[in-house]
Amino acid sequence: MIQIKCFAVKTLAVNVVLVQHHGRSESGASTSEQQQQNGKRIHHLYEQPIIDSGDYRHGFTVTEPIYVSAGDYTLVASTFEVGQVGNYIVKVLSSRDVDIKPIV
Repeated sequence: MIQIKCFAVKTLAVNVVLVQHHGRSESGASTSEQQQQNGKRIHHLYEQPIIDSGDYRHGFTVTEPIYVSAGDYTLVASTFEVGQVGNYIVKVLSSRDVDIKPIV
């Protein structure tokens, strides 16, 4: 089971989604090559996310706890306003060990 929480300053409307990797990336890299690259930057969502916190909320958002199968995922924390930047904290609560790596 996994649940995601995102905390931000009250002026930021935030949302979080979790997207599973399937097959090849836009660059043509296989799933194992994506793992070596520490994840995959997402520019567009082409399918429904595994987890979505729903509407953008100012300062705080949380997902429902759900069961997620083992695999490679990308967690996206975003703001409502395009180009808006700010500090935030993401907490991932899980009933199993989770390995989180930043996309650089």
